[in-house]
Amino acid sequence: MRTITKTDKAYAAGILDGEGNTGIYKMVRNTKYSNHPIYRLIVGISNTNKEVIQWLTETFDCCHPTLRYPKTVDGNKPIYMVRFQDLNAIAFLDIVKDYVIIKRLQVALALGFGEFQSEHNYKGNNKVPEWVMCRREGFYQSSRFFNQVGVNHESD
Repeated sequence: MRTITKTDKAYAAGILDGEGNTGIYKMVRNTKYSNHPIYRLIVGISNTNKEVIQWLTETFDCCHPTLRYPKTVDGNKPIYMVRFQDLNAIAFLDIVKDYVIIKRLQVALALGFGEFQSEHNYKGNNKVPEWVMCRREGFYQSSRFFNQVGVNHESD
């Protein structure tokens, strides 16, 4: 594995700013053991240039990216995607955070969520306290707000 340079970090941050999405997603599960939602951090980047996505997966292999199969919509160019999830998303964002410009608020929120999750990680059938669920929901709602299309979240 090669060393990730400052140029690599800055280039990846630019790709994330322009072609990426950082979000906290809520998945509801109802089983006999649990009926509380699961909150997951996902960083996704898509592009019609396959080489860009290949470069990301090769350069940030340390973050265990998932290469998604190309999708073609209405006869347009195929769209290639890479996804970093949960701890791998945190690792990727931690590497590029100093170079992100446009989505710096989303990255800060995602890293805050990751820190909270690592401090309050309940495995198995352990009951998750209500206040932890409320805080996770707050991160999720903030992520939804930041990811609204066409909304400027910067204050002048």
